[in-house]
Amino acid sequence: MVRGIRSFSPDDASVIDFFTPLTIIMGHNGSGKTTVIECLKYATTGDLPPNSKGGAFIHDPKLNRTPDTKAQIRLKFRNVNRQTLVCTRSIQLTRKGGPNGGTVSQKTLENLLVKVDSDDPTKQVSLSTRCADLDLEMPIQLGVSKAVLQNVIFCHQEESNWPLSDAATVKKKFDEIFAATRYTKALDNIRSIRKEQTSEIKLDQQRLSHLQENRGKAERLRTNLMQTVERLRDYRGRLDEQVHEAAQLEERIGELKRRQERVVHLQAKRDRLGGEIQVVSGSLAHLERITTVMTEPLEEIKRMLEGQEDVSREIDRETKVLDRQVAVDEKSIQDSRREATQLAATQGRLELRVQDNDREVRRLAALLLEMRDTYGLTLSFSTSDAATTPQLLDDAAQLQKVREAQSLELAKMKGTHRRAEQELRAALRAHEANIHQLDQRRAEIERQKVERTRRGSAAHTEPLVHAVQETQARLRSQDDRIDAANEALRALGGMADLRARLALKQQEREAAQAETISLTAELTRGCADLNSIGRQPDPTPAGLQAVVNGCATRLAEAEARIRHSAVEVAKGEGQLQGLLRQRERLADEMATLTRTLQALTPTCTSTADIADLVTAVGSLRERLSKLQGMTSAYDYLKKEAARHASCPLCDREFRDYHEDSTFNERIESKVAGLPAQIRQLESELRDGLAALDFRRRQLPLQEKLERTRTELETAEQALADLRATLDTSRDAQQKASEDREGLVTERARLLELQQVALNLLTAQETVHQLDATCTELQGQLVATGSSQTYEECQAELRRLSTEKKTIEADLRDLQERKRGQQEQDQKLHIQILEYERSLQTLDQSAARKAQLEAEVRLAEREIQDLEIQNEQLNTDQAKCRPDIVAAEKALNEHVALSAATEERADEALRALSEHLLTVSHARDTLDRFRRDDVVTQLATCQMDLQTLEKRITACEGNVATANDRLAELDRRSLDMDGFVKQLRDNVELHGYRVRLTSLRDLVAAAEADLADATQTEAGDLTADLTAHEQRLTRLGQDGASLRGEMKQLEAQRVQYQQELERDFEDIDGQFKDQLIKFKTAELAHGDLERYGKALDNAIMKYHSVKMEEINRTIRELWIQTYQGNDIDTIEIRSDCESTRGNRSYNYRVVMLKGDTALDMRGRCSAGQRVLSCLIIRMALAESFCVHCGILALDEPTTNLDRDNIANLADSLSHIIRTRRQQRNFQLIVITHDEAFVELLGRSDYTDHYWQVYKDEA
Repeated sequence: MVRGIRSFSPDDASVIDFFTPLTIIMGHNGSGKTTVIECLKYATTGDLPPNSKGGAFIHDPKLNRTPDTKAQIRLKFRNVNRQTLVCTRSIQLTRKGGPNGGTVSQKTLENLLVKVDSDDPTKQVSLSTRCADLDLEMPIQLGVSKAVLQNVIFCHQEESNWPLSDAATVKKKFDEIFAATRYTKALDNIRSIRKEQTSEIKLDQQRLSHLQENRGKAERLRTNLMQTVERLRDYRGRLDEQVHEAAQLEERIGELKRRQERVVHLQAKRDRLGGEIQVVSGSLAHLERITTVMTEPLEEIKRMLEGQEDVSREIDRETKVLDRQVAVDEKSIQDSRREATQLAATQGRLELRVQDNDREVRRLAALLLEMRDTYGLTLSFSTSDAATTPQLLDDAAQLQKVREAQSLELAKMKGTHRRAEQELRAALRAHEANIHQLDQRRAEIERQKVERTRRGSAAHTEPLVHAVQETQARLRSQDDRIDAANEALRALGGMADLRARLALKQQEREAAQAETISLTAELTRGCADLNSIGRQPDPTPAGLQAVVNGCATRLAEAEARIRHSAVEVAKGEGQLQGLLRQRERLADEMATLTRTLQALTPTCTSTADIADLVTAVGSLRERLSKLQGMTSAYDYLKKEAARHASCPLCDREFRDYHEDSTFNERIESKVAGLPAQIRQLESELRDGLAALDFRRRQLPLQEKLERTRTELETAEQALADLRATLDTSRDAQQKASEDREGLVTERARLLELQQVALNLLTAQETVHQLDATCTELQGQLVATGSSQTYEECQAELRRLSTEKKTIEADLRDLQERKRGQQEQDQKLHIQILEYERSLQTLDQSAARKAQLEAEVRLAEREIQDLEIQNEQLNTDQAKCRPDIVAAEKALNEHVALSAATEERADEALRALSEHLLTVSHARDTLDRFRRDDVVTQLATCQMDLQTLEKRITACEGNVATANDRLAELDRRSLDMDGFVKQLRDNVELHGYRVRLTSLRDLVAAAEADLADATQTEAGDLTADLTAHEQRLTRLGQDGASLRGEMKQLEAQRVQYQQELERDFEDIDGQFKDQLIKFKTAELAHGDLERYGKALDNAIMKYHSVKMEEINRTIRELWIQTYQGNDIDTIEIRSDCESTRGNRSYNYRVVMLKGDTALDMRGRCSAGQRVLSCLIIRMALAESFCVHCGILALDEPTTNLDRDNIANLADSLSHIIRTRRQQRNFQLIVITHDEAFVELLGRSDYTDHYWQVYKDEA
């Protein structure tokens, strides 16, 4: 679509559809033909035509008397993926200033590329909106480069002769077409990268050497660090052992202290029990004050309490039963009332349905009465009130029968109308066929008239005409042979594909055979390996599967052993954990006992010391008792002597005061030393009692310590035995695991061999299939029967083309001779006329003249007869015209009448259908009412309501009775509560008395335990405590020495570690990375060299292949087209220039005559220049437009003579014939040469052409 471009109006859109495979556009000069090519080029590349600056490409706004012109080009095409795309480019030209001057500005408004959905054309997806993106996207979608679009496909008429331009222009064009600049830049980049990499590789090698030296130093430091860490680990282990031993000593001292705490605990228990006795005594006194104490025994009181509780439980049980009964009755009342409500609602709905049914019966009866006369219904009732539901249902069924009858009648009517219409159309077609036959007969008569006229004027040239016809027949035969050669060439191409497929299948077969051999060898080796370990599998999938099954059985047994061993190990580990906990508990207990013993002050160290202490304490007690007794005796004697003034021993009275004084002095002297002795003995007795108490407390602790030590030794022995057993179980588990690993490996190997066997079978089947495929392809090649190669067929095609050229030359010679003979005949005819006027006696000339005149007259008579026949045909055709008009009129009238009749019948049928729908709805309603049995449901609902009312009344009476009984039970329960409380208080009183007795017994037992503990826990712990403390001191000294050495080793370790982290951090990773970088750079350097050479060779190969292909196509087209003998062919020469490794080409077009080659630039005519440039463009399109078969030729016949124009038309026809199978091939030809168009039209590839003209308005 073009709008507002050059002479195309901006107000109206001009649309052109390009045909396949040929589109011809004709028009006078200046009509806008070239503008179509310019629009195509602008749409695909975004480039404006040459000399279009200042907005010349857009319609001038002055022509429309507007300030601006908005132009748009829209191109719809299919891309290389057969997707429909639409490219839209919109531009605007604005003129500022006066109508005859001012300035113009051009700008782009919109650029859009959208994809159209093939399933839904209304759905479009935008691919690009920016101008730059669109310029890049269009060549990609078309499958060709921008240079090919500019210089080959849509080349402007003014630039169409660029192959014969100056050398710089030609080089630039060909470099753009070949895209040589990109590859030369790539080569330069590869060379510069290699140069940079060479210097970097040298630096990397130096870095690698330096890193390798540092890596050796780091290894030595790591060795020293490991030795230091190992020594630290040894010292730390010894220190941990010492710390553990010190902890055990501390635990023993703590145990001794805990033994002391036991006495304190017993005293606290005694005090606590005393306090509880006071509390129980107070509670007992309180109960005795507030409660009437019953004299009955406790069992009688409990029996009475149980009797009262039984009565209370019976009351509670009966109360609960009555509560449940009341709840059930109340729920029954609620359910009944809810059900009654629902039944009442149901009753209302049913009564409403009964009323609706009565209304529906009356309405349906009235409707049937209204339709009775219209459709002839026979009703069983006369009025709507007398109608019943069964009568209505039976009578309504008649409407369906009436509708079926009307539908059948309408179908018959339509069938009759269709048959009549078909008969009228058949008659009309018969009249039209007669007219067509008359037209053909008239055309035949005109052709015969032309033939008669031509025959009369061609009598003298008849031999040459025959010769020309024979030559043309030879030429057509040669064309057929060339077409056959082309077909053979294409067939050979297909056979080449067949041969390629055969070669590919043979290669696949060889690969499959090699794989079969490899798999067989691998399977043999695997079976040999299995034979070496005692397995002898059959090298087949089934045999291997049997061995796999046996291996799986052994593997299952090994796994069972592993599970059993695991259970034993788990059990042993559990026992081990228990023994470890027991050992830890015993060790803690020993530590506690040790600490308790260390806390006591030891005075003796054996059981014999306790006996001595008991004897000494007894002796001291006896002596103290004696001294105390003596003191008492002396005091008694002194008192008695003073009271009786006599000696208490001999009863002799004192004679005087002197005897009394002497007696008292003696007594005082005896008594004076006794208090000091008593105090001394009391002190010694206290010390002895303390020592005995300490020893008695120490002795059980030592005995328990010995027992604990014995138990600990027993636990250690059991722990050692259990560890031995556990090691045995672990060894068994390890052996079973090793057996399982071996079996897993064996099974994996067997599975691999089984897969190899399956792959071998698959490969053998593949070999058989490929053998069959190769045999089939070889049979197809033999069936073709062709022994020619592709090159031989091309040579044959070139030979046929040469022969065709020779035949065409002969044809041209005969045509020249024909024209010469015609000229000579005209001269002879003039001479004959002169001879007839001068020589009437020439009989032969006269006879010939008479014969010619007779033939002329005969032709004139035949022409007259044909004209008469033509007039007769015109008359017959004129007679047939009224019949056709009448037939058409009758047909139209019949169609209108049939349509009206059918419409009335349809309207009646629709009305009946509406009535039938209403009646059907009413019938369904009545039938549903009858099926639901609404009347019966209503009666049942009323009876259910009465039943529910009776049930509610009965339940309410039951609830009232139960409430009365519950009130009576509540009164009885209140009367029993006081007596039960008195009974419970007496039971509690007896309990307090029993508790008080029990507590007093516990206090006595605690006193006894305390006395026992006080008597047995005493002892001397000084030696044991001193020994433990000395051992603990030695351990501390040894630990300090170890810590000092460890501190020095730790400083040395930190120094090594810091040196490694500071100077050699990640040295291995750096060395590895540098080594990888160095090796990678070396490999990349070599790869770049190979890539550069490969790319250079590929560029040379691609250029040479393409140039050979282009020159071959140019040679074929030139031979087929050019009619002169001065130039055999033309070709493009590419001269290579190499500068410092870079390669570039200079291009020139030469013409060849024999072995001589001359530059065409400046040496050829205008026609040769046009033809050579046109052929070069066609050859470039053939080579570079594989995915885009579009080629536009603008005025290709410019400066060409008639013969070259004819041959150009034949060449284009040949190109169309050979490339029309290409899916995207489209040839666009713009010309104003009607003869050239007629020649192209003979190719049978186009029946239409576009005529471009200007609107004169």
